[in-house]
Parts: sequence; C-alpha cells; structure tokens
Amino acid sequence: MLRFALLASGLLLCGTVRAAVTAAPQLPSPVMGVVQVVLALVLVIGAVLALAWAVRRLQGGAFGITQHLKVVSAVMVGPRERVVIVEFSGDWLVLGVSAQQVTLLSREPRPVDLPPTGGNEPPFARFLKSALAAGRRSSADSSDSGSSKK
Repeated sequence: MLRFALLASGLLLCGTVRAAVTAAPQLPSPVMGVVQVVLALVLVIGAVLALAWAVRRLQGGAFGITQHLKVVSAVMVGPRERVVIVEFSGDWLVLGVSAQQVTLLSREPRPVDLPPTGGNEPPFARFLKSALAAGRRSSADSSDSGSSKK
C-alpha cells in the first residue's frame, strides 16, 4: 500500500512538473538565433568557395593544355569569325575561329626577333600597374619638392 501511495504521489508530482513546463515554454534566446544565422552563413559561403575552387581546378587541370596555351593576338574578321594567333610549345598557330568550327590556317615557329612577353597579364592589368607606378613617382616628386622649399 505504501508503495502504491508513493507511486501515485510520484506520478502526480511528474504531472504537475510537466504541466508547469508546458504552461511556460521557454523562448529561444536571441544569442542562439544569431549563432544559427552565422553558422548557416559560414556554411553557404564555404560551399560557394569550395565549388569555385573545384571549377577552377577542373578547368585548369582536367585538360592540361591550358597551361601551355597562350593567346597572342585575336582579330575579328566578321560578326562571328575571328583569326587568332595562339602560342603552343614554342610554335604559333594561326587559327580561324567561327561559331561552328576552329580551323588551323598556319603553323610557324615563334619569331625570335620579338621581345619577351610581359607574362600572362591582360592589357588592363599592365596599364593599371604603369598608372599606379606613375602616381607613386609623381607623389614622391611632389613631396621631395615640398620638403626642399621649407
């Protein structure tokens, strides 16, 4: 009988505790909301960076030719046609490029009288470097002339 009374009082106590818990639900703290948003943002940014790395890796490494290939010059000869000079393993390939096909027009060795190229920089990058260097030189010249007047 005593056991039954203890069991009944325990069940009654659990019922009141459960009622108290369900009566006053706890709201999630604002800090946990911010933590969840930050973690989701980090996960999304990480996924984007991983995909960008994978695409770059596959484009450069899967074909293997792109490391040895360099476009020297390209000229538009029609609305969708171009003549392109490509350097490949010391030879210059003159290619006719259209929307449907690429045709080898000529293959010649690289001219020896040309100066070495300045790397794989696009023309805008070379222009930007020279403009920044000129800006540094002019600011250095103006600061030197300002200090000599004093």
